[in-house]
Amino acid sequence: MHYKTATAWIFVILMMMIFLLFIYPSPFIIGLGAIGLPVMILVQAVVVLRAKDESRHSFSDEKWYEDREE
Repeated sequence: MHYKTATAWIFVILMMMIFLLFIYPSPFIIGLGAIGLPVMILVQAVVVLRAKDESRHSFSDEKWYEDREE
């Protein structure tokens, strides 16, 4: 799965968790959110770090802080 698609699904899952917390704030849903949030953040980090995309920018040593084309 492409990392942008995975990111979108993780965002949807997190929004559904927040929606459930507003609609039905039971201890089970709060616990699910407390466990689900770190898991989703970890999954997001792994998916993005394993992505095959590379930046089109090439930074030289003296211009590493500039993000613009000349």
